[in-house]
Amino acid sequence: MKTGWPARICFSFIFTLIFSNQIFAQQNDKQVAEKVYGLDSLFWVAYNNCDVAGMQRLIDPGIEFFHDKGGITKGIDAMVASIKNNLCSNPEFRVRREAVPNTVKAFPMSNGKEIYGVLVSGDHYFYNKQKDKNETLEGLAKFSNLWILINGEWKMSRVFSYDHGPAPFINKRKMIALSPVSLDVYTGIYTGTQTGDVHVKRKNDFLVLGIGNSNFDIFPETDGRFFSKERDLVFEFRKDPQGKIKEMIVIEKGNEAERLTRK
Repeated sequence: MKTGWPARICFSFIFTLIFSNQIFAQQNDKQVAEKVYGLDSLFWVAYNNCDVAGMQRLIDPGIEFFHDKGGITKGIDAMVASIKNNLCSNPEFRVRREAVPNTVKAFPMSNGKEIYGVLVSGDHYFYNKQKDKNETLEGLAKFSNLWILINGEWKMSRVFSYDHGPAPFINKRKMIALSPVSLDVYTGIYTGTQTGDVHVKRKNDFLVLGIGNSNFDIFPETDGRFFSKERDLVFEFRKDPQGKIKEMIVIEKGNEAERLTRK
């Protein structure tokens, strides 16, 4: 008696069933991960707006926050107090958090077939904003937020914030070509209350600032405006009514840092 066909059909059915279950499980994992990713994003929107109540609604009462510079914070009361007394204590100074593009991912955490948590991790920038000043990019760090399903609701339960450091400077300014004659207009000695004397010289198609025993190259962005490729520094040269260069203004991270008068 032939039994091959029924056996193959049975095997095919089982394979299809298992494969279909795997696809369903993957789709379910993706849906849960996307949902929690959205909640994590909402938390940071509340963070950027100092919406303490909005953050509190998303936090597990038993939250534990681990910071590589600030230690451990345990419990929602301590967490809320820390937010109020630090992040949101000064209306004239604010910190804004922004995820680094293409670094944030969400990973479902399962116990067998049941998803009990989602880990959201990545890199993020921190910007500082002081009253009457431009916002400045100050820091870069890594984070991992563990969200747990508690009584049918997703809550941020464990937070790890680590590898804090300065944000790397990425120069986006473009150098233009100026003639030696145009560059020589800006050479000379400039003096300021903070820096003292700064010697400006031409070297090839750019300028060199001599401060003490150190030299710094600056490159023309426009005729009258130069920039550093190493730091967020811009140098603007201003003229007097007669058209002569009278001062050099140093702009750091979009804010005026010093004015130096030409001798």
